[in-house]
Amino acid sequence: MPLPDRHCWLRSQLHPALVNGTAGVVVTVGGRQFALVGFTVSAGKIVEIDAIADPERMRRMGATILTTKLHPCGQCAAGRV
Repeated sequence: MPLPDRHCWLRSQLHPALVNGTAGVVVTVGGRQFALVGFTVSAGKIVEIDAIADPERMRRMGATILTTKLHPCGQCAAGRV
């Protein structure tokens, strides 16, 4: 997947999600999935952050967005990214 141009970052959004069953976010740019970010939490603090932007690896990972609200961009419905 080609990198978005520098103006696309204005259309990026972070969607709270469960990534492989743990806290994380799905990053979308212009309504399309761009990356998955997972957090390792210990004693109430984030101790590790893992980010994946490889399309094939993202397809293999499990990610569930934690809202069903239509996002302001009007292009992406949460839970279907």
